[in-house]
Amino acid sequence: MIGLAVLLFLYVSVFVIAEVVHKIGFAATITRKFVHIGASIVSCFLPVLTSQHMAIVLGLFFSFFLFWTKRKGILDSIHRIENN
Repeated sequence: MIGLAVLLFLYVSVFVIAEVVHKIGFAATITRKFVHIGASIVSCFLPVLTSQHMAIVLGLFFSFFLFWTKRKGILDSIHRIENN
């Protein structure tokens, strides 16, 4: 259970850092890339810190979380990018 807490802390930290950097003035395309890279690095620790079933649950949780934040207009650091 400590592994799960560590993973959640790391994932949330990536999102918080991206949001703060976005508020400072960095473009959402940059902060979105940061979140992709940061979350990928954190995901490397999944096999060490948690079980396969818990990794699936975490993936589903963050999928719903990202869907919810997109609908509510939260996390501009990853959702507010212009499509060309």
